[in-house]
Amino acid sequence: MGRRGFATFVIGCAMMACACETGVVPPPNDGAAMADSSDAAAGNDAAASCSLLVASCPDHQGCYPYPFEAASPNGTLCAFQGIGDDSIPCQSQLDCDGQSICRTPGDPAAVCLTRCDPTAPTCPPGTGCSPLPGFPGVGTCTL
Repeated sequence: MGRRGFATFVIGCAMMACACETGVVPPPNDGAAMADSSDAAAGNDAAASCSLLVASCPDHQGCYPYPFEAASPNGTLCAFQGIGDDSIPCQSQLDCDGQSICRTPGDPAAVCLTRCDPTAPTCPPGTGCSPLPGFPGVGTCTL
C-alpha cells in the first residue's frame, strides 16, 4: 500500500470511529439521508426521507429532528437510537429512543417525550398530543 492509499485508509478509519462514537450515520455524499420536515411529516417514500412517526430507518436506528441539538431543527435524519424513553432527561435527540423526541434539547429541564400523531393521538390517559413546531402532522404526548 502506497502513502496515498495508507492516508486514505487512516482517514476512512477516523471517520468511521467518529460515526461510531457519536451514533450518527453519515449521509451519502449527496446528503440523501436528510429530508426536510415536510417530507418527513408527509411520509414520502423518497430515498431522502425518514418519517418521525413511521419506522423508516435501518435496524437499531430511529428518525430524529435534525440538527440533533438545535432548538429549532429543520429536517430529519436517521441515527442510532438512544435509551431514553418517556420522561427521561435529554440534551440531544440522540438521548431518546426511537419512539420519543427531545422536544427542547439544550434545556436543562428537557426530557424525552413520546411521539404522536395530532390527528389520531395514542397518548396515555391524562396527556394530550401537542404539535411539534416545524413538523406538521407530528406531536409529542404532554400533560
